[in-house]
Formats: sequence, C-alpha cells, structure tokens
Amino acid sequence: MDRRQFLKTAGAVGAAALPHGSAAVAAGKPQKFKIGMAATVWLQGNASTETYWKACQDIGTLGFKGTEADDTLSDLDVAYGDRIAEFKKTSAKHGVDLKGVFYSFALWDPQQMPEERKKAAHIAKFLKDIGGGYIATGEGRRQRRGQTVLFDRQPEQAATQQSAEGVERAIKGLNELGKLCKEEYGITIAFHPGRGMNKSMIQKILDSTDPRSVGFCADVGHLAGAGYNPVEAVKAYGSRLAASHWKDFDPNTPFRRADYAHEIKGDFVELGRGIVDLPALAEVFKDLGYSGWVMLELDRPAPQKTPLESAREMKAYVAEKLKLTI
Repeated sequence: MDRRQFLKTAGAVGAAALPHGSAAVAAGKPQKFKIGMAATVWLQGNASTETYWKACQDIGTLGFKGTEADDTLSDLDVAYGDRIAEFKKTSAKHGVDLKGVFYSFALWDPQQMPEERKKAAHIAKFLKDIGGGYIATGEGRRQRRGQTVLFDRQPEQAATQQSAEGVERAIKGLNELGKLCKEEYGITIAFHPGRGMNKSMIQKILDSTDPRSVGFCADVGHLAGAGYNPVEAVKAYGSRLAASHWKDFDPNTPFRRADYAHEIKGDFVELGRGIVDLPALAEVFKDLGYSGWVMLELDRPAPQKTPLESAREMKAYVAEKLKLTI
C-alpha cells in the first residue's frame, strides 16, 4: 500500500470511529447568522437611556458589534427620534449598533391600540433612520416607575391575555402593527413568546398572523419556560425568524424577581447552565441558513455577578463550546 492509499484508508476508518453525529456536525452548513449581546440585563437593573450607553460600552469591550434594547426601559426613540446623527455618533464611539428593540405593546387591549399604532410608527421610524430592522413584542405590558422596572401582572390581566378572546386580540394587534411597520417603514414586528404562555397559544398566534408582515423572535429561554421545545419551535417556524434571543432556562433555579408576589418555578440563567439544547439549536440555525441576528440575553444577573461578568461567561460559552463566530 503506498502512502496515498494508506492516508485515504486511515481517513475512512477515522471517520467511521467518530461519535454519532460528529461527522454530520463537522460537515454541517456554515454559520451565516450574526451574534450580538442584548442590553436587557443592564436595563432591568436600572432603566434609563444612560444605562443603555453603559451597556454598549461593556458590550463593545467584549467584541460584539450589535445589540438590542428594551425600548420600554431605555426610551431611545423618545430621546433620539430627532437626534439621529447624535445617536449614530455615540453608537460608533462604542463600536456597537442597535439592530432592533423590544417593546411591550398592549396587544390584548383594543382600547389602547390607537395609541400603540402611534408608538409603533415612532419606534419604526427611529429604527429605519438608524439602520435597525425589527421590533420584538409579546406577552405582558412592561412598566416602570422612574428607573425601577415593574413586572407584576394582575391576575385578571393574565387571565384576559390567556383567554381565547385575548389570543384573538393579540393576533389582530400583531397583524395591524406588523402591516403598518412593514409597509411604511420596512421594519418587522416580531412576535416574542413569553413563559407565561403555553405551546398551543404560541402556535395559534404564529399560525394565525400574516407571515408577510409579522415575524418570529424566538426567545429560546422563554420557549423552554413555556413548555415548548425551542428546537422544535425553531424548526417549525424558522421561515418566520426575524431575530432570536438566546438565554438558558433552569426549572430548578428559584425565581429571582422580588416584585412578584407569587411563586414562579424556574428562572433564566447563563447559557449552558439550563435545559435548552443550545448545540442542537446552533445546528438548526445553520441548517436554516438564517442570516439575521441572534442576541445573547439574560434578564437579570445571577447572584454576586455583574451584567458584564454574565455577558463574558455567555460569550465564552458560545465561542468555546458552540464554536460560533462572534
């Protein structure tokens, strides 16, 4: 056997000896999606426009080029709607661009929809002017008192949202805002499921909204908390992806938000510390050829950790364990 034949034979034997699935991963499709870091964990600790810029400073030091802000907590469209050049200049200073926002519209309340249309238009115009692409929205109505975030929902509000009538109102609201933002500004409204929903509710909303104007923001931590396998959800609705939030979920971690008066099982944790199958998700995103943004996200820092420390840990997991490019 000459050297060429030996190497060919040895390669075949080595490939056969790989663990199940390894060869498929090695030969898988390339990563087209881009990875950013959401400013959520900073803003939930201190809700202000100034905190957003602090987040950008930290995010930029980690090498991320894109971020997402919760506009309910940062007021970016209000603060910079008529100061676009200033916003772009400050973003460039940190080397981090705003790619999209989260905003909790009152989709379940038809009486508030006229005002929500105005707000959606204002945010969409701001995003168009700075080069952003999407508004993620979904369950609940996030509120604040000064710089303090208020999350607790009244039981009657939750019951309304989760009723059949509430789901139908949400579908109508998403279609209405989606059509407005897409046609007038080229911005996608992306439905963001919440852990307070269940699988059938999420499927109903995605199946019933217009895919031409309503996208899907797959928050894999919230999907897991809602009992909907994130891998299954992304495979089923991958063609609708406008953005994705990657955070993990641990059903055994005590819920760490003091403004909730009732018990909730499980909480969000840094990537790799929960039950979300992130290696499988990474391959699904590659297989889909998804080329949009994945935002690493954590709703609140773990005990004795700063937002920057948690963000650094999640970056290391993505780069070293998942072998993805930041």
